[in-house]
Amino acid sequence: VIVGIAMFNFCYNYCCQKKMNALVPLLKQGCVEKYIAETEALLCNVKGRFAINLITINLSAGYCELKQYNKAAELLESLSNEKLAGVLKLVYCVNLCLCYFYQQKNDKAMELYESSQKVFRSYRNHKAYGGNIAVLDIYAAIGRNDYACAAEMLETAKRTWNNAQFLDDYN
Repeated sequence: VIVGIAMFNFCYNYCCQKKMNALVPLLKQGCVEKYIAETEALLCNVKGRFAINLITINLSAGYCELKQYNKAAELLESLSNEKLAGVLKLVYCVNLCLCYFYQQKNDKAMELYESSQKVFRSYRNHKAYGGNIAVLDIYAAIGRNDYACAAEMLETAKRTWNNAQFLDDYN
């Protein structure tokens, strides 16, 4: 019975993740409103902590894309950080930290940034997440008033993480 429940849970979460992954191209193509609408619809129909957390984190990315950082932060703050692990915890920390920086909530941003270093360390050079962490490092250096270090990090980030998604942050 326990194995059956675990297998069902795994399959359910896998299906939810697959549905969420199918929506990501909308975000990358700039169809942000459609991405948000479909992600919200998916969120209304899922059950289980993992699926809800996964979809909520992805929904926050849509609101970040629209520069609605208050809404994105509100969604992320509604999640219980203790229940997140791995990439979900990383994306939660990165997104919420960036939202705080963009909202000029530097004390909250710096507190979360410092407390998340262990999570960031594992992904700092990761192809998909390293650029986001580099942007956070730059904002944190600015938050510490270490502008020379921030400028140096910015130049390194531009060379290392040459991706259009970071252009707003680099400017």
